[in-house]
Amino acid sequence: MKPFKIIAAACASLLLTSCFLVPGKFDSELTVLKDGRFSYTYQGEIQAIGMSNLMEGAMEAEDQDFTGQCTDDAGEPRDCTPEETEQQRAANRAENQQMMAMFSAMAPGMNAGDEESIARFVEKLSKQKGWNSVVHKGNGVFEIDYRIDGRADRDFLFPLVEDMPMPVAFVTMVVRKDSTVRVSAPGFRNDGNSSNLGMMGAMASMGEAEGDQAEGDAPPAPPVVTLDGTFRIRTDGEILTNNTEEGPAIDGGMRVLAWRVTPAQTEAPQALIRF
Repeated sequence: MKPFKIIAAACASLLLTSCFLVPGKFDSELTVLKDGRFSYTYQGEIQAIGMSNLMEGAMEAEDQDFTGQCTDDAGEPRDCTPEETEQQRAANRAENQQMMAMFSAMAPGMNAGDEESIARFVEKLSKQKGWNSVVHKGNGVFEIDYRIDGRADRDFLFPLVEDMPMPVAFVTMVVRKDSTVRVSAPGFRNDGNSSNLGMMGAMASMGEAEGDQAEGDAPPAPPVVTLDGTFRIRTDGEILTNNTEEGPAIDGGMRVLAWRVTPAQTEAPQALIRF
């Protein structure tokens, strides 16, 4: 499948979200206490990848690398003439532009290559509680300082951005009626079956061609941040289940679960805690 078609298919599977967020280098911690209080912190990189950026780059790459497909009277493949190739290229370009227009109309949103769009995104986050610092470092990568606390009387997820659906949350905390909370961190893994990874692969393959570009070619897709961090859960409650390798450690009277998160991480950190 051509790069643009891959991106378009992945975009559709993500319910046409206008951009999605992925973690880079980070340190994150969730504290759950027996008295029902909780706090969550995330410090480090988050990359916002706009669908428009991804699709525009893929469309340009596909147009430049287009190869016509022709057959002879017997239905056997043959080389296309320059005129035939150009006719097919124009038809493919028109089809992609029509698809791009459809997605843009259904999922308008952040463009990681546009300063005004970035500024609006930073302003949106800065208005929300918990987002204490949001600094754009370039290529849609933001340095984040997020801290929030509250009571575990309702579910919690991070990140949550106003008017922006999140295909995959980094961390979720689901509160159950039996005074337990189930914590899962689906965003802190590399899932070979996820649509996110499919788009990452397409971006990476586009970026690898950067060294082969001729002057005047379309710019490659922005580099994707590397998943590299630590996630911890601290609690004075009872840890019923967890999938760490070492189990809980004791620190200052608190039980601490820790996961080292890298691209090799294929299983989401999980724990069930009674408070």
